[in-house]
Amino acid sequence: MIRVNLFTGMPVQGQGLDVLRRALLIAAGVLSGALVVGLTVLLIRTLVSAPPRTPAAAQTAPAPAAPPPPSRTPYRSLGLGPRIAYEISFTDRVLEALTTRLPAGMTPSLVTIDSFEVLRLAGRSPVKEQVTSLLGSLRGDDLKLSPRPQTVVTATADGAYEYTAEVRICFAPRGGADAVDSVLARLPAPTQSEPEARQRIERLAADANVAVRKGLRYVTTQKAGSYRRYVYRMDAAGTLSDFARMVRTLRAGHVPCAFGSVRITAGRSGRMEIGADVYVSARE
Repeated sequence: MIRVNLFTGMPVQGQGLDVLRRALLIAAGVLSGALVVGLTVLLIRTLVSAPPRTPAAAQTAPAPAAPPPPSRTPYRSLGLGPRIAYEISFTDRVLEALTTRLPAGMTPSLVTIDSFEVLRLAGRSPVKEQVTSLLGSLRGDDLKLSPRPQTVVTATADGAYEYTAEVRICFAPRGGADAVDSVLARLPAPTQSEPEARQRIERLAADANVAVRKGLRYVTTQKAGSYRRYVYRMDAAGTLSDFARMVRTLRAGHVPCAFGSVRITAGRSGRMEIGADVYVSARE
């Protein structure tokens, strides 16, 4: 008898469920792996693109902005008190700026300081680079070198270089309002200022090797508000550096004087002729 197994090729009861279960488990594993890989890639990208963390100690407030530059008020726009204080320091600051910028061995044949606003120079040098260096240094926040025709450099027939220059000056205040108040507070009374200041100026000029001819000569007295100004004429001889030292010593010694105009011209034996109007201030 031939038996035909009708169940051949067909799953036994319960076997189909096991196959399905295994298939589902495999699929779940594949999906879980893919999810882990995706999350890992996303995390790496986030870490790479994120900016570095700043240590807690370094997470401070931003640095304060730099203070604004000091206000440079033109001389003619100053009030009476600040103007007097500005006048007293002006010539010292001009000569300091000039003498520190002059190349070694180069002395102008003419220096004028006018109206507490303008410095003018004239001279010559056998080396063009010296002239270029000097004129280039007369530029800055306080100093404005004027263009042609006020500033000119000319080659001479003997190969030297002659120059004329004009510099407009507007100094920033040093020390602000407190410095102005300090200068004004030291102004003497009118009865004290005239003889004492004149004698100190003449004595300090001699100490600086500046020879004042016939002493300071009285010109006039000016009055404005509670201030008085005694005007003298000074004619002297000395080097530019001697005169600069004299003016610096006067300011350091709190002598209440200013130089309304200065003219320094080449003289003999390296010395220069110095003419100036000297203002001595007082306060009632």
